[in-house]
Amino acid sequence: MLIRYSPRDAIMAVQSHHLGAGTARRRGGSEPLDKLALMLEVELKLAAHVRDLPRVRRALLEVAGHSRAPRTMLVSTYYDTADRRLARRQLVLRVRRQRHRYIQAVKSQAVSGAAAARRGEWEDVIAGERPDLSAPNSGEHLPEAIGEHKLHPLFSTEVRRAVVPIRLDASTEVEVALDEGFVRTADGERSEPICEVELELKRGDAAALYELPLRLLDVAPLRIEMRTKAERGYQLLDGAAGAPSPARASGRSYGRDDG
Repeated sequence: MLIRYSPRDAIMAVQSHHLGAGTARRRGGSEPLDKLALMLEVELKLAAHVRDLPRVRRALLEVAGHSRAPRTMLVSTYYDTADRRLARRQLVLRVRRQRHRYIQAVKSQAVSGAAAARRGEWEDVIAGERPDLSAPNSGEHLPEAIGEHKLHPLFSTEVRRAVVPIRLDASTEVEVALDEGFVRTADGERSEPICEVELELKRGDAAALYELPLRLLDVAPLRIEMRTKAERGYQLLDGAAGAPSPARASGRSYGRDDG
């Protein structure tokens, strides 16, 4: 017998499983980005239709008590060796260009199929777009045998991100990112659109990651997105998702700005 779950049932089922297994908390406080140590991400990713993003953004701003959400363009390039040594070790190496800075991140992949991801992340500000294996935080978590000359760009993402920080109570903060853009292979042969609502626990009770989506379901038909952007990129390389498309940043429309 085929059982169909509504988006609300799916989120509540994941909430029950996640909270029943125990929660992890991200270290509080702020530090210079070039001195960040291990950070444990606790996040929930939801897929949305592009037409619904303005309504979701307005609903989030109402909850947060803000009048607008700052937006920025993020261009991220993902690197690995030809034989995908990092992927085999469940590691992701990303260099992100944000305004005039390059931020290198190494992430340990979440368990496949986990809707509420908990994974390690190490970051550094680096000098340019190529990976820096000597970076003090992220570089030391890469395999020693990998040299910079062995790393190649495999795919990239370009998203326009709106960020809404929400303080639910005195001890709980959640950052919500609304991403619209695309992921494409380095050769430009394959691409896939991105339209996501990503909730990241900054501090407090992980139950907040589920309370907000349940509210948002009254605004738009969101659904749980099990894949990270990195997983989507590797799937594109394997031809498992997306159709061949010569997408270009200059030709991409990101929708109207109403917030």
